[in-house]
Amino acid sequence: MVKFKYQIQQMTTYFRKNKTLSLILILIVLSIVLLHKQFFETKPATELPLTRVQVSKATYGQKLEQGIMTTSSLKAITDVEIKSKVEAPIQKIFVKKNQYVKTGEVLLELEHANATAKMASAKAQIDINNAAANAAKWKAANAAIEQRRYDSLIEKGYATRQEVDEKRTSSNTAEADYEQALASIEYARAEQEAAAAELNDCLIKAPFDGTILDDYELAIGSKVTTDSSVIRIADISKIKCTINIPENKLSIVKPGMAATITCDTFPDEKFAGIVSVVNTFIDTANHTFQADIIIDNAVYDNKLLPGMFAKIFLIEQQNMPQSLTVPAEAISDDSTVMIVKDNKIIIQKVITGFSDGKNTVITDGLNEGDIVVVNGGKTLREGDSVSYSSNS
Repeated sequence: MVKFKYQIQQMTTYFRKNKTLSLILILIVLSIVLLHKQFFETKPATELPLTRVQVSKATYGQKLEQGIMTTSSLKAITDVEIKSKVEAPIQKIFVKKNQYVKTGEVLLELEHANATAKMASAKAQIDINNAAANAAKWKAANAAIEQRRYDSLIEKGYATRQEVDEKRTSSNTAEADYEQALASIEYARAEQEAAAAELNDCLIKAPFDGTILDDYELAIGSKVTTDSSVIRIADISKIKCTINIPENKLSIVKPGMAATITCDTFPDEKFAGIVSVVNTFIDTANHTFQADIIIDNAVYDNKLLPGMFAKIFLIEQQNMPQSLTVPAEAISDDSTVMIVKDNKIIIQKVITGFSDGKNTVITDGLNEGDIVVVNGGKTLREGDSVSYSSNS
């Protein structure tokens, strides 16, 4: 023991004499202590951030529709190309594209001087033939009176048979002249009707109430030929589209079914249609059948026009207004949803109704206002803590 104390005294004396060495040893000891704290002492656990998910609420009143989506081009139920019946230059144009016209309204007037001249000539000929007929009638009447007089004279012996025969011949001739005059009148009237028809053909009129779809860029002075198209007119108050439907829907699609129509021309509007005709013939090439859908275009101020491309959604089923719905992506393949309550995950089994692909009807398992996870919950388990934001 005495020896150990002696050694300590010796070391202390040594370090006092060698201060630099003492300082170096102190620094080494401190470094060893710090390294030990950094690598070997247990650090307090840090709190991990919560998983953030997107959620939505189970709500009532969401309108869902299940059906068939397809496309088609719109057509007018009545669409006519008016063709010229005569060959003549255009004299007047009274309409332009997209103009609404009434039945009988003159659309184009073709040059009709020849037809007008024929009308005047026929009328004049009728007047001449009427005058000739009146004269022939008077002559025939007088001849008949003269014949009767000579028939009486021959009975009394005051006239010869030759004279009576001459009077009878004159009477018959006068009657024949009168009949010919009447026939000439009818012929002249036929000529007048033909000229009137030709004149009428020079006036292109609307066959029904409708909208001018095409004027074929005709101009005054341009010559149209017989059977050439001059005006295209359509009644667009009702629009039709024909759609192709998979044959496995044949038992479902019936006249009277509702449809919703949308067009790129009016992206923010929907148009209501109804199935009018179902053609049950199956096209074996693509296994579809056709149905016609009618749209009351007048309700929409005739916005829809023939030729427009349309998307048609044929409604098979609609949910009731009191149905409880959630986004379809909130429902897992095993028919469960993740409910967030007090920032904790609860996994809930649900019974689903029909879906429109975006939202699904829930018939059991949820209550109105329940917050369900729609995105970000793939790795979560029952009881996990989360933070959330609405996806709406």
